[in-house]
Amino acid sequence: MAVLVNRHDLVACIYSQVVMKITLVIGSMGSGGAERVMSILANYWATHGWNVTLLTFVDSNASPFYQLEPQIKLQQLGIYRDSANPIAAIQAGWLRIKTLRAAIAASEPDVVISFMNTVNVLTILALWNLDIPTIVSERIYP
Repeated sequence: MAVLVNRHDLVACIYSQVVMKITLVIGSMGSGGAERVMSILANYWATHGWNVTLLTFVDSNASPFYQLEPQIKLQQLGIYRDSANPIAAIQAGWLRIKTLRAAIAASEPDVVISFMNTVNVLTILALWNLDIPTIVSERIYP
């Protein structure tokens, strides 16, 4: 089951000398505000020596809008697709969860941070019984 991390614990880690392995999850790295915040966080932690993996749901031919530090491991999972009908949508949802779970497990993170509502739900489902601390963030105006 996904565990929610106390924000004070995360702040303590940020300001300590501990090197963290962090996995960030977002639908895409387009030009939106959540994507901007995600790039700022990823770049900050990468330049401070943390191992950062950034997972997106888009295909590998999608270039990030915001600059990312070269040491960030960007993995574009290619699981963002429209479904033709409700049955196909359910099948695609399970495939997204399975693919996301495998990618997160392979990154061996100390913590997972997910942005955006649909991605947050899929991330929580993908982390079921993995015992990895998880933070989800909603970025919605207003």
